[in-house]
Amino acid sequence: MLASCRPSPDDFLLAAKQGKVDQIQRLLDRGVPITVADHLGETALHLAAQWGREDVAAILLDRGAPLEAATIEGRTPLHIAAKENQELLIRLFLDRGAALEAMDHSGSTPLHLAAEWNAGDAIRTLIARKAALQAQDKNGQTPLHTAALWGAEEAARLLLEAGAAATAVGNQGQTPLHLTAKGTQRLFEPTKGQHAIARLLLDRGAPTDAAMQDGTTTLHTAAREGDTELARLLIERGATVDSKTREGLTPLHKAIMFNQTPVAQLLLNKHANIETRENHGKSPLHLAAELGQSNMIQLLVNKAASTNATDSEGRTPLHEPAGRGHEAVVRLLLDRGATVEASDRYGWSPLHLAAFHGRESIVRLLLDRGAQVNRGDAEGVTPLHGAVYFGYEGIQKLLIQRGATIDLVDGRGYTAAQYAKPQGKIGSTDKRVPVEPIQPVSAAQSGVARLHLPLIKIDGSSTVYPLSALAAERYAETGRGNARVTVGISGTGGGFQKFCRGETDLQDASRPISAVELELCQRNGIHFLELPVGYDALSVVVSVSNTWVESLTLKELKAMWEPEAHMKTTSWNQIRRDWPAAPLRLFGAGPDSGTFDYFTEAVVGKAKASRADYTGSEDDNILVDGIAASRFALGYVPFAYVEPNRQRLKAVAIDAGNGPVLPTRETVVSGQYHPLARPIFIYVNQRSAIDSAVRQFVEYYLNQAPQFVDQIGCVPFPTDAYAAILSQFRKGKLGTIFAGKSPVGMTIVQFLELQGNTLSPSGEGS
Repeated sequence: MLASCRPSPDDFLLAAKQGKVDQIQRLLDRGVPITVADHLGETALHLAAQWGREDVAAILLDRGAPLEAATIEGRTPLHIAAKENQELLIRLFLDRGAALEAMDHSGSTPLHLAAEWNAGDAIRTLIARKAALQAQDKNGQTPLHTAALWGAEEAARLLLEAGAAATAVGNQGQTPLHLTAKGTQRLFEPTKGQHAIARLLLDRGAPTDAAMQDGTTTLHTAAREGDTELARLLIERGATVDSKTREGLTPLHKAIMFNQTPVAQLLLNKHANIETRENHGKSPLHLAAELGQSNMIQLLVNKAASTNATDSEGRTPLHEPAGRGHEAVVRLLLDRGATVEASDRYGWSPLHLAAFHGRESIVRLLLDRGAQVNRGDAEGVTPLHGAVYFGYEGIQKLLIQRGATIDLVDGRGYTAAQYAKPQGKIGSTDKRVPVEPIQPVSAAQSGVARLHLPLIKIDGSSTVYPLSALAAERYAETGRGNARVTVGISGTGGGFQKFCRGETDLQDASRPISAVELELCQRNGIHFLELPVGYDALSVVVSVSNTWVESLTLKELKAMWEPEAHMKTTSWNQIRRDWPAAPLRLFGAGPDSGTFDYFTEAVVGKAKASRADYTGSEDDNILVDGIAASRFALGYVPFAYVEPNRQRLKAVAIDAGNGPVLPTRETVVSGQYHPLARPIFIYVNQRSAIDSAVRQFVEYYLNQAPQFVDQIGCVPFPTDAYAAILSQFRKGKLGTIFAGKSPVGMTIVQFLELQGNTLSPSGEGS
């Protein structure tokens, strides 16, 4: 009974929000702390500022409410008043001693927030009180930058009239004019406000060709984003149409890379150089052909782009689409004069690339157009040699039907038959071909000589890909290896499908093998060794231009990602009411990814339980680009992708019940980053492990793992743990310790303890 009479902090905060002065006085008199805050760190004074309760704010200040109190995002009541355009409250807070230049966790001052929300009255008041016009946030951006980014025309005009510098430069060299091109990161169409601000800035002397640190001008960004109106304005004001980034990319290259045909048309009409080359010697037509953009190619060749120009590898625009499978592009280029027999620096023709990559329909098309079926490259390797080596039987048959000579030898004296793997077939002969021993070739040798080396195939997780790719690269550099290592990305799930069919030697995995996959391996007679290689901190990230998200609770993450959120939870302010009423754009792992399985189980409570209306990919680089490009985006990626992209992404602290924790190596090792820390693995096919070339590579991988894992940004195990894992590999320990179950929530210490135990009965022995 006595407990029910105690004053409630929630009632106190609600009274502040609703402006109930008398109730506030009574609750304070009964002992409610004036500093009490909700789960967002908002005190009664913050709520009074948000809802425009001047009388409540005055009472609270009289009773000792601290003006420096900050929310979990570091925002003071003055920040909130500025954001909400509360002129009278701004005056009150400043008169009572509020810090005019207080910064939140993103470095934003009250003037930054007023600019973001186009709060004209607040801006006038803050400027009158001598707020710093050139104050910089953590990105080095001034309030004018913020206004330009958000298309806040009134804010930009007021700031410029007060003397804000149109030429201010941020940490990456970005000016306010650059940010008009990014706008609201193109989640919406370009706004009239952004274009009006661009004109204001240009009128105030903003340089049209100012370049960021990477050489990007505003015209580059306008071309990338497809903002034709802004691009036209910039060119009219004197922007250099062929300016280049550090990578040698012009605005025309950018327009092509992002398939922005109207901007490309504008640039060409304004005399952009159609044959300009980026740093790898690629012309605009090279890029359009690589990306399979038939409409863009038509535009370029109509403007007389050369179909036979060569890049730094000696490749014409016909080479890449032949290898990548863009049949319509190959046909179009041939129709417009591309030379079918063009050769690159290795002597590879488009037919070689089509045959090596399994593009049967393109092989047929090139042969129909006159490609020489028996043409050898610089080392005498013919298309048939490559088709046999990579196992493309349909292409083998087609080449033989068109006159390919089976007994033709390469520069080392090998026929196509000798490129076959054991029990392989060549073309329509249906003849078992004995494989003669191939002399070892240094792994450091370049070019197609390495086709003669035994091939070790790795596929699977994009999380583990950087690690395996680094190991393969460094292994080749040692010159000791007698094998060629290829590393692919098809996601953990997609990779296990191949691995359990015996198609790959090693499997990269960001989770343990599942029960279904274990059954598939057993059904196909695939026995394996499970080798943990490190720990990852699966990271929730936003763009560095996001100014409101610093942390999320697991409950909030679940509200974003659970299946029930599909097409319903679509706005940021549905997660927290003081966040923008702007679209919530989500990016995450595709359904074949182990990261998808782990994240959904850790956050939603069930593997693969997720809303479907998000941008998904097994390629984390695609996710990084998408998140970085939108201020309103949020996604999750492996920790190895966070550090290299720190100028574009910021990690979000996760609160699992003990306060927000950022993903770092230290918080993973201590077990504080929970439950998104996870082990990562490679799996080795037992049959492959018998091969000396595979064993040599795996031992090199494990011996170098502490260094390599650290280098890619993941968390290595202690050195003695790797010694134990290597010992298990050498002893041939088969099976899994997880019995098809997930290690969600397991700390690195708990995992290593489990790793030391006897293998599970669901494995294959100990």
